Amino acid sequence: MNPKTFISLITVLWAGCLFVGCGFNQRQESGHDENGVPLIEIPADITPTVDQLFPLSEVASDIEFVQLEVTDESMLREEIHNIQVSDSFILVDDLFSVCLYTRDGKFLRRIGNRGEGPKEYDFSLLLVLDETNQEIYIQTIKAIKVFGLDGQYKRTIPNTKLIDIYSNLEPAMYKWKEYIFLRDYIPLGFPRQDIWTWALTDSSFQIKKKYYNPEVIKRKDELNKQVGNLFGEPKWGEGSKNLKDFYAGDFTMSFGLSDAILKFDTTQLTFNALYNFHFEKKVPFEMAAQWGKLDDRVFDYYILCDYLLSKDYLYLLLNKGREGIVVRYNKKKGETDFAPYENKIVERKLEFADVVHRSFSEKSMLFRNDMSGGCPFRVDYKSENGKYLVDIMNIDEIEQNIDIEKLKDEQVKDESSKQRWLDLLNRLSEDEQIIVIATLK
Repeated sequence: MNPKTFISLITVLWAGCLFVGCGFNQRQESGHDENGVPLIEIPADITPTVDQLFPLSEVASDIEFVQLEVTDESMLREEIHNIQVSDSFILVDDLFSVCLYTRDGKFLRRIGNRGEGPKEYDFSLLLVLDETNQEIYIQTIKAIKVFGLDGQYKRTIPNTKLIDIYSNLEPAMYKWKEYIFLRDYIPLGFPRQDIWTWALTDSSFQIKKKYYNPEVIKRKDELNKQVGNLFGEPKWGEGSKNLKDFYAGDFTMSFGLSDAILKFDTTQLTFNALYNFHFEKKVPFEMAAQWGKLDDRVFDYYILCDYLLSKDYLYLLLNKGREGIVVRYNKKKGETDFAPYENKIVERKLEFADVVHRSFSEKSMLFRNDMSGGCPFRVDYKSENGKYLVDIMNIDEIEQNIDIEKLKDEQVKDESSKQRWLDLLNRLSEDEQIIVIATLK
């Protein structure tokens, strides 16, 4: 997870100068396309219409701070890798072990055991919490294994070896209502002629229907040629893995580097346009998808990294080099506002490949936490029941980004929430991780 950052003083001063000197841009109005679908205009250059992130209180009615209980049995070796939050439970893993907690963070039990036996798992790559059937699905390298909420092994689902299903070693799996969806990504780790992006499965995780990213499938020959390419050689990948949402009982998604948010139709089992975007200056696929952002020209374009639906607004998180913009689209009025945030280009020199890998520091939706104060609320997880947003915080992030003395004087919407936050911050130890849960309106 990326470190949390405050909105920089430079950004605030810059926005303030715009306000004093020439004023903020007038909010923009968007229309509809020929099919009546809302069309959101994204200018080539955006001037913020507000001077700070949009407030969390616009989308959330309540905020909770859950301190996961630390015991000898619940101690995680690494940071949280996967998380599932429901009305009753919190389920997490760190790749090596899976732990189940109550909703208020009390440790219940480990789920299964790590090992090579038929009732054990090698790594916990993906998690699904199925409360309806009181089961937990763990995608391992060798198969999907099913455990009860009591932690006991129940069965192994045949024909679910990771490389037999997916093209990449970092896929995703979601259970929404009675449907199970799989998400695959590029770059390809293995040759594939059928390069689907989303797939709908039956209860045995056998694929029933596939959904294709048109920008990816038309390049399948080039993608297959890139299998096995080394760092620095041509390789296309999808930079963001956040492009899905479950708000208000709907499942929506956006294909990577596409111009639409699509909604799943449970009658036809199809995805149909819910919102369309028009980028005045659209980044070429080959440039945006380039592994490591080796071509600096990509930072001249806005790239969609995340979106979030709420009762009144649609939010888009855009990155353009070191410029970050959150777009807020008013569903009723069709008006668009723009908020700035601090983005960074993270560079890593790969000595063995003699290349510099570049990525954006922020890829998840951000809100100003006006409810309890502190650093911005980063949406690390959207619950499949459409009710919760989750921000996962470890002790390092908290120490780097929250000044307790300043927090005491910060004006917030809910003083009682701020006080609970302060009480928790004052008793944290170095091994603990905090789950901040916002309940959506």
